[in-house]
Amino acid sequence: MNKRHGAQGKIRKNAKRGIDVNSTAFFVAHLREGALQQVKDLEKRLREETGEEIVLVAYKHDITAAGKEDKE
Repeated sequence: MNKRHGAQGKIRKNAKRGIDVNSTAFFVAHLREGALQQVKDLEKRLREETGEEIVLVAYKHDITAAGKEDKE
């Protein structure tokens, strides 16, 4: 089984949980300095554990914005 599912694997997993990814919106989250440092620390720890270049991305999930996009 391929371990790299990527975005398609994520969509399939969310669909199984009842999340309609077509009616949701994701925006880049604006993190405060402390939260951003935690993300950077976790990236570093994951790189050290896996030996791979790991990049984490923070998104803000906004269902109300998705509903507005569907109507436009």
